[in-house]
Parts: sequence; structure tokens; C-alpha cells
Amino acid sequence: TSSSIVEQDVDRFTQHVYKDPETGCEMPYNLYLPKDYDPNKSYPLVFFVADASANINNTKTPLFQGNGATVWTEPEEQAKHPCIVLAPQYTQDLVQSIGMMTTDENVWTPGLTLVTHLLQDTIKNYAVDKTRIGAFGYSMGGRITLELLAEGQSYIRHIHTCNDKIE
Repeated sequence: TSSSIVEQDVDRFTQHVYKDPETGCEMPYNLYLPKDYDPNKSYPLVFFVADASANINNTKTPLFQGNGATVWTEPEEQAKHPCIVLAPQYTQDLVQSIGMMTTDENVWTPGLTLVTHLLQDTIKNYAVDKTRIGAFGYSMGGRITLELLAEGQSYIRHIHTCNDKIE
């Protein structure tokens, strides 16, 4: 598997916008469905959150940060392990309107509510195997996976974090 991101990796994803009824906010996200996606089957879900350097107004940015989301969609990987991949984009507009998704004060934020609801909505609306959900991310994204787990999001079965600041 290559560590470089190429256009074809990004093009395997579709872009969407989630409108959260509780916060009233909209969050763009990237979604990958397996090539022969069948809503009557169930698939593992990989939930990837980029770090704060990706907080810009470009929905595809999480797909360019390393290959945290795209590595799972490579044809060789999908042949072995077909899965759904969700990569939300926490935009600069969201930072300005509701603040950062995580804080050093370890408090639950509107951004965490928003991303949790997006994840729950994806689980509800796609053929996700609820026993095979993995969450991981870099820095802020890793912190988010830990926050979700700490808040009792017990449907997350596997987490991996990179370069977290944990106190």
C-alpha cells in the first residue's frame, strides 16, 4: 500500500452534508461504500477524523491528510476487507460558529455532539455491522475517538489514536 494520496483515492469517496437537528449545524463529510455495496448485507465501518490542521472549508481535506481514510478504500484492501469509510470534515466555518471540536478543558462540546450524531446517522442509514465499528484519528481526531469512547459510545469496538495529548 502506498503512503501517497492520489486523485483516484479521493475520487472513491462521495461528499455529503449532514444537518444535525439538535445543534442546527451542518457538517460536510466524505463517505465510501464498497464497490458492490448491498444494503441487505452488513459491513464494518471505519470512522476517521483528521487533526485540527485540516479545519478548513474543503470537504475533501481529511482525505489528503496522510491516508487515514483512503488506505481502507484501496482495491487490494477492499478485496480482503470490504468496509464503509466515514471521514467528517470539521470546517473553519464550524470552528468560528461553535468552537473547536475538542478542548484542553476536557468538556463535551457542540462539535462533539455534531460528529457523534453524524456517526449515529451513518450507522442508522447504511448497512453497518454494529459489532465491527472502528474509530481512529490523528491528534484532534484521536482525541475525538477517546472522547466518544469516554462518553459511552459503546458501539465503537476498536480505536486507534496517533499523537494525542492526554491529561
